[in-house]
Amino acid sequence: MIEALLGRIAVAPNVAAAARRAAARAAEGAERRDAVAASVHAKVLAAFVAEDVTESDLASTLGYGYDDAARARYESLLARLFGAERALARLSFVSGTHAIVTALDACLPHGGRLVAATGRPYDTLRNAIAEAPQCLVERGVEYAEIPLAAGGGPDLTALERRCAAGVDVVFVQRSRGYAVRHSLSAATCGEIVAAVARAAPRAVVLVDDCYGELVEATEPTEHGAHLVMGSLIKNLGGGLAPGGGYVAGRADLVERVATRHFAPGLGTALGSTLGFGRALVQGLFLAPLVVAEALAGLDFAASLFEDLGFAVHPAPNLTRYDIVQAIELGDPEMIGAFARGLQRAMPINARFMPEPAAVPGYRDPVVMSGGAFVPGATIELSCDAPLRPPFEVYLQGGTTRHHAALGALFAADAVCGNVSRRDRRIVQHPTKKGAHVTDPGKSLTRGGANVERRRFVRVAVAADIAYTREDAAVPMAGILSDLGGGGIRVATVEDLPLGSVLLVRFRTPSLEREIVARGRIVLSFFEAKQSRYLHGIAFTQIDPRDQEAIVAFVTAEIKRLETAHS
Repeated sequence: MIEALLGRIAVAPNVAAAARRAAARAAEGAERRDAVAASVHAKVLAAFVAEDVTESDLASTLGYGYDDAARARYESLLARLFGAERALARLSFVSGTHAIVTALDACLPHGGRLVAATGRPYDTLRNAIAEAPQCLVERGVEYAEIPLAAGGGPDLTALERRCAAGVDVVFVQRSRGYAVRHSLSAATCGEIVAAVARAAPRAVVLVDDCYGELVEATEPTEHGAHLVMGSLIKNLGGGLAPGGGYVAGRADLVERVATRHFAPGLGTALGSTLGFGRALVQGLFLAPLVVAEALAGLDFAASLFEDLGFAVHPAPNLTRYDIVQAIELGDPEMIGAFARGLQRAMPINARFMPEPAAVPGYRDPVVMSGGAFVPGATIELSCDAPLRPPFEVYLQGGTTRHHAALGALFAADAVCGNVSRRDRRIVQHPTKKGAHVTDPGKSLTRGGANVERRRFVRVAVAADIAYTREDAAVPMAGILSDLGGGGIRVATVEDLPLGSVLLVRFRTPSLEREIVARGRIVLSFFEAKQSRYLHGIAFTQIDPRDQEAIVAFVTAEIKRLETAHS
C-alpha cells in the first residue's frame, strides 16, 4: 500500500522513509486487527440473517412517517446488534450531541442528579449540560463530574462514593473526546455500571458510544449499560447514512427519549426516513468493513507520527476502542500545518485551507479539516483540534485504509517534511540583552526556528509592541514573542477576533529603528499558563526596508545559534 502511494505522490525523503518503517510496524498488528474485525463482521451478518430483511423492508415514507418499513427494520437491526430491548433511530437527531442530551433530559427527573463518571465531557456536550443558556443545570439539574484516575481510566472508588450520596443518571463518555485520556472498552463501561449499581441500584447509566460502535465484538449495552447513544454518520453509517442519531437499550427508557424528542403521546410512531432507508440499512451492513479499514489506517498514522518523534494516543498496535487517533503536536501552528496537509487528501474541497475559528459549542477556537461526501461524517477521514495545550490533533475515520494513509502522509509532510521532531530540540535561551531566540540545535532546516512551510523563517523574541485595531483609536500594549519577515506572534491581555487587522509598532534590541506594519490575525488562542491570548499575525503592509531589516536580524540570530551549537 505505502509503496503504491509513494509512487504517485511527492513527500519529503524523511517522511517517505518513516512511512516505510511505519507500514512495517503497523503490519505487525494486522492479525489481531483482522481477528476482531472478523468477529464484528460475523455479528452484523448474523443480525441480517436473523432479521430476514426483504426488499419491501427498504421502503421509506415521507411526511409523518407512520408505518415506515425501513425505519422499523433498521431499528430492529440496531437493537439486535446492541443486545438491546429497543432502539430509536431518527434523521431528526441532527448530531450525536443532540441524541445524547435528549436522552439525558428524558431520563432525569425534575431537579434530578447527574454525574459524569469519566471527567469533563467534550466541549459541545459540557456546554449543553452546564454552560449554555437553557442548559440542564440552568433548568435545575444537579451536576457533578468525577475526575479520571491517575492512569487515565475511571475512578470507580470516587464514583461509588459520589453515587452513594444520591444520583439519578450516570453519564459515561466512551471515546476520548478532546482530552488526554484513554478511550473505554465495552467491558470497562460494564465495570462502571456495576460500581453504580453497588452504590445506587436505582440509577441508570447512559453511555455515549460515539466513535466506539463496532470497534470490538460487544457493545456497552451487552455489559449492563441502560442506554447507549450516538450519531448515525459515524461508525454505524458506513459512509452511506445521510444523517441522524440513535439511542438503544432498555425499552421504557427508549420510549421516554422518544417522548422527549417528539411529544408526549406520540412515542416512537413518527419519523420518516425520507427515502434514505436503503442507505441506512446498506450503510449498517457495510459498517464493520469500513470501521476495520479506519482502524488499520489509524494504526499506520500512529506508527508514522511516533516514528517522526511525536507522542501518539493510543500507541501503535495497541487495542483500540474508538476510531480516534490523538497526536500531540505541541504547537498551534503545527496543528494548522497538519490540518492543511490533511486537507490535500480530501475527495471534496481539497483546495480549501483550514483556518482556526470559533465553532458553536466549543470553548476554544477549533481547526477542522474535512471533505466528506456527507458533511460532518467522521467515519470519513477528518481531523479537528481545539487550540489549547497540549495542542493535540484528533485524526478520525477513513473509509479505506489507503485514504487514511494518504492523509497521514500529507499531514506529516506538512508538519515535518525534511526534519523529524526529535531532530529539532527546541530550547529557549536568554541572550545578553534580554531577548529570547528559538534554538534549533544542529538542525536549522525547519521547526527549530519556527521554520514551517513559510516563505520566511521566524525566531522567538521578547519585546514590547503597541498595536491599534482598525476600529479603535487608542493603541494597546502587548508582548512580541515571535518575529519573521512574514509576520509576528503577539501576546495580549484581550481577546482579538480572527481576521482583525492591526497597526503594529515595535523595536528589538538589534533593530535600529521602530518597525511600523499592518497585519491580519490568522491564528488566535488562549494560553492558560501565561493567562494571555496569543495571536499569529501575517503582515499585509510593511516597508520593504523594514522587512529586509527583520530578515537580516533573523538570519543573524540563526547563525549565532549555529555557531553556539557547532
